[in-house]
Amino acid sequence: MMTKTPIYILDDDEQYSSLLHTVVKRKDYPVISNTSASSFLSANLPDSFVLILDLIMPEMDGIEVIRALASRDCNVSLLLISGFDDRVLHSAQQLAEAHKMEVLGCFTKPINIHEFGHFISAIDIRENASSLGHSSKQLTLGQLIEALEEKQLVLHYQPQIDLKTNTLLGY
Repeated sequence: MMTKTPIYILDDDEQYSSLLHTVVKRKDYPVISNTSASSFLSANLPDSFVLILDLIMPEMDGIEVIRALASRDCNVSLLLISGFDDRVLHSAQQLAEAHKMEVLGCFTKPINIHEFGHFISAIDIRENASSLGHSSKQLTLGQLIEALEEKQLVLHYQPQIDLKTNTLLGY
């Protein structure tokens, strides 16, 4: 069995941090929570991890944390959280991606815990898919069945329109 990537939570709100910690722990991930950015950054971090990062913190904001992590040689994937509007999340995502950090997703507070739990479950499927190698990113039948049962798949349909007649051809 493959070891799951550790998930770190950095949120200055102790109750929120505790709630997120509980959800992640129930998904059988190794999880470490911290409410202080400086304490988190001074810890001995692994080479590869997932960070659930609140962008708005009093001591050091999430943007500063992203910049600090970018200066290290670590493989970090981010899940960004903000109590402000989507523009803050979008700006932070652009900064992280400019520093070659993977942004797994963005959530606005208050978080829908049910949706958050499904998102955390999907991390495991992404890890398993990426561990199959660069040439093949296929899921196993068991992983696909689990994703269906957990309602982790979202279908997006794109209509096909005849531009000359402006009629719907299909989707």
